[in-house]
Amino acid sequence: EGNGWLPIGEYNEDGSSDVFCGNFDGCNHTISNMKIVTDKFCSGLFGATSGLSERSFKAVAIKNIVLKDFSIDSSYEVPDLEENPGCGGVIGKARNNTQVSNCTANGSINAKVGGVGGIVGAMEGINYSCLFKSCSFEGTISFRSDEIHSGFNTLGGCVGYAYYVNISDCNSKVTLEDSTEYPEDFYDYYGKALGGLVGRHEYGYISNSHVVAGNITGYTNVGGLVGFFDSVDVENCDVEFNRICATNGSIGGFAGYGYGKLNDILRELALKQIKL
Repeated sequence: EGNGWLPIGEYNEDGSSDVFCGNFDGCNHTISNMKIVTDKFCSGLFGATSGLSERSFKAVAIKNIVLKDFSIDSSYEVPDLEENPGCGGVIGKARNNTQVSNCTANGSINAKVGGVGGIVGAMEGINYSCLFKSCSFEGTISFRSDEIHSGFNTLGGCVGYAYYVNISDCNSKVTLEDSTEYPEDFYDYYGKALGGLVGRHEYGYISNSHVVAGNITGYTNVGGLVGFFDSVDVENCDVEFNRICATNGSIGGFAGYGYGKLNDILRELALKQIKL
């Protein structure tokens, strides 16, 4: 009723936090029809997690969670933040040695700013790397910002924004859309990204993962697997998609734009149209 589920743990735009810093094993029980309507900085089953907090200095393990038919509608929109907001089905914002494994979700997300992902919105190994393994998402992620700004808007089938994150054995079946109306003179080639698995990924690797995407539509840095990557090794991954479209800037069936190694890429299937 009302705004629905109240996320566990929070991280605020001013840097204050009351994060979840323990372990949670869902034992593969199903959580059905989770609904979140929010204007908070972070949103998800867990709002924010961290292995480094005022109360704890250890890894956080979130595992064996099944979300069925969830929906998140986030109206939070504050541009040009030093901190990256997060919106995801399981975790909104995960930091510092958070380990996410064997989580499955299907549903929909509608957001306005920040890292937005089917499982985790923003995952940041600021002091210690994070781990994301054996997770899958099926559903739709839509994004529309009312204010044009140079902050990160990154959408991914499983993870919206990843920094020092190692990703393996994951799958997504997703449709992504950023319908923000950017002006013709707008220039932000690095802050915007959409990818079938990860929106933006800096430092780490992606391995043994698979994407089946419908349409992926955005401003720039639009890719079937990852929108933008820097210092990320990718191996043994494949992508199937219907249509990928960028209204301005870089686009690719596998990656929109990036720096790193693409090893043993198996295939890009079902290509019907790439439009720039």
